[in-house]
Amino acid sequence: MNNVQVEEKNMGVVQCLSISSMEFVKNAYRGTR
Repeated sequence: MNNVQVEEKNMGVVQCLSISSMEFVKNAYRGTR
């Protein structure tokens, strides 16, 4: 594996994490109402 593939993979992981954490925050925010 070269560096470009590793960076693309990491970007995909980061995107998944940020999307799921945003969903979690939205749900938590809704739950407090």
